[in-house]
Amino acid sequence: MYVCNCTAIGEKKLASIINDEGARTVGQVFKCHGQKPGCGKCASDIRDILNDGPKSGASAKESIERWKRRKMGIDRAANDKTGDAPPDLGTSPMRPDCRANGRRP
Repeated sequence: MYVCNCTAIGEKKLASIINDEGARTVGQVFKCHGQKPGCGKCASDIRDILNDGPKSGASAKESIERWKRRKMGIDRAANDKTGDAPPDLGTSPMRPDCRANGRRP
């Protein structure tokens, strides 16, 4: 799974940069990869992985696995700040007369 689509940093590459190169900040990750960030959307994910892993004593691989579970929605408790169940997305937000609902106006 890619952590950064713009610069093609996958989970294995990120683990290597953290473990072998010793990167501990988002800037160091990109410097070790020899790239500049593209859109910047991955910065918070990389920061979360670094804070959850190497900076807290866990391995990079463990931290990336936890990040991946959160991103994929497998670990709902980590994403859910209130402890409540996730919202029901089964109801359609479209107008009742919308053709996509199978109804005609």
